[in-house]
Amino acid sequence: MQNIDSTTLFCYGGIVLLVLVLSVPGIVGFFLIGKLANKEVQTRQTKKDEYRQSIRDNGGLLEAGKIVGAKVIHQPSKKPQNTAPFIIDFEVEFSPEDAPAFRIKFRDEFFPNGYEVKLIPNEQDPENYQMVSEYGKKVMVMYDPNKTSRAYIDTYDLDNYRPARTIWKF
Repeated sequence: MQNIDSTTLFCYGGIVLLVLVLSVPGIVGFFLIGKLANKEVQTRQTKKDEYRQSIRDNGGLLEAGKIVGAKVIHQPSKKPQNTAPFIIDFEVEFSPEDAPAFRIKFRDEFFPNGYEVKLIPNEQDPENYQMVSEYGKKVMVMYDPNKTSRAYIDTYDLDNYRPARTIWKF
């Protein structure tokens, strides 16, 4: 075996030190970005929970209805790692037994939950899409009776009883 002199050892040590110095900021940055993203997700979930609680506190009513309109406002990218929801302006029709039928419009988030979503261009506004795969779905909606545009879908697809998915549940 060869004897390693001090110059060779110094060169190898310098290379190892250089690699460590260059990789540490990347590793630290990776963890900091992850923490910041998680904090942003938690902040968004907290705001959503506060909004929903404010509807319940204002005497929110839970009614069964049927989706008659679903205009896509924001469509997430189709990347597999994307966890962003669709943002949709829903129109839901209610037909209570003891009152006349009525409709409310509100904006909510929608997670496809693994099934294919069918979108078609809106005839009046070709830049936006209608989520026709959701037409006719039965939902439970919690809404503020004083301001019906303040609402959210509590339970989605009553035929299969699937609770509305929580944002970014880890």
